[in-house]
Amino acid sequence: MLQLRITAKFDYGSITHKDLEFESVEFYYRAESDTNWQYLGEQTTNGDGKAFITLPELSAGQYRIYAGVPADGSGAQGYVTVVEPGTQAVLFDIDGTLTESDAEQIGDYTGIDHADPKDGAYDLVRHYLDLGYQPVFLTARVYWYAKGTRGWLSWMGLPQGFLRTSLSNETSLFKTAEYKTAEINRLKAQGIDVVRAYGNAKTDAEAFIKAGIPASEAFTIGSDAGHYGTTAITGNSYQVHLGELTTYPHADCL
Repeated sequence: MLQLRITAKFDYGSITHKDLEFESVEFYYRAESDTNWQYLGEQTTNGDGKAFITLPELSAGQYRIYAGVPADGSGAQGYVTVVEPGTQAVLFDIDGTLTESDAEQIGDYTGIDHADPKDGAYDLVRHYLDLGYQPVFLTARVYWYAKGTRGWLSWMGLPQGFLRTSLSNETSLFKTAEYKTAEINRLKAQGIDVVRAYGNAKTDAEAFIKAGIPASEAFTIGSDAGHYGTTAITGNSYQVHLGELTTYPHADCL
């Protein structure tokens, strides 16, 4: 059983992102298999539009969190994924790895259009899901863009729950490798067995190797495929690689 402290971030406007300051917020949660929300409590946002609350101890599973603003009826929804120690996971970067290019996120951010997926990206993630692995989406996108990122995963038909985003623009732009290395190490310290990883950037490759993922299990695609000793996926498509996965074993049962 694990007790978690969560943060809800409120801002308004797809471009301006005006923070909701010093307003009351009501928190609820439910397991994915439940139909009724359970009330957690009320908190107040700070000057950065953030409110915090501690969840009760939760058993392994997927949970939805809802934070609502009584004053205007708006709200934000998030996810908490609780896994057993030793759970085997496959890690995926998003931009340029599952999407066609890093620039695709602009359309998602502005709401103009969904990012185009990389050829075979859906089938890649789906393959590991079918084998029983926990997908972990690790992106340098900033936390306030998590909603748009989850929206893209949902549009793709992929699970939205296990998503890790950076906490600042500075980290996203200038400390990507350090951030991803630290996040992978944090996942491992929490008992998650990251057995494989997929990325496209030099920073992805550096993070995978520095975090101890074997080069044979660290895959990179695109113009920097194979950087830092990672295993290159050529052709900017996963179709050939998918054919190589037909004999990959199922995840260990816990």
